[in-house]
This record gives sequence, structure tokens and C-alpha cells, in this order.
Amino acid sequence: MLKYGIIGGNENALEFIDAADISEKWQLTAAFTETAREMAAIREKHPETVFFSDLNAFFKSPNFTTVFISSSSPNMRHFPQIKQAILAGKNVIVQPPALTN
Repeated sequence: MLKYGIIGGNENALEFIDAADISEKWQLTAAFTETAREMAAIREKHPETVFFSDLNAFFKSPNFTTVFISSSSPNMRHFPQIKQAILAGKNVIVQPPALTN
């Protein structure tokens, strides 16, 4: 079972979570959200998930090995988040998959 964390909680992020659940090979264990609405949407289906409001603490978490950076995180933040994830030894999946900076 691959344990993963997620940044963001918009519709695309929730669809990724649903697809990961269907596969039965991925387990959501950590989430970084900036809004209570996003947190509530994830917590509804995954109450066992550990939630973070501090990105540094999120990436230091040993609870996951892979992070999905969703499109609810502004694109201008993707590169710094990807870099931070890699430096923390995490595998990265990002949506959208291309960066402009």
C-alpha cells in the first residue's frame, strides 16, 4: 500500500483521492489544506487523515512517501512545493504536469 499526502482539496484533488481509493493500492495519510472547506471535503471520506496547515511540517511528516500537488494549489506555488517535496525525499505527482517558472 502506497501512503500518500495531498496538497489542496478542490474537485480535481477529490477525484484523485477517489481514484486512488478505487485502486486499493494507495492510502491517503496526510493533507495540507489552506481552507476549512477543503479540509472538511477530505475529512468527510478520510477521517483518519492527518491534516496540516504548515507546509514545512507536512513535508517533514513520515506518514507518506508520495505527494499529489493538485491544481487547487496556485500554479506559481508548484515549483517551490515540488522542490521542497524532492528535498524532503518525497515522490511527486503534480497537476498540471507542466510548469512555467
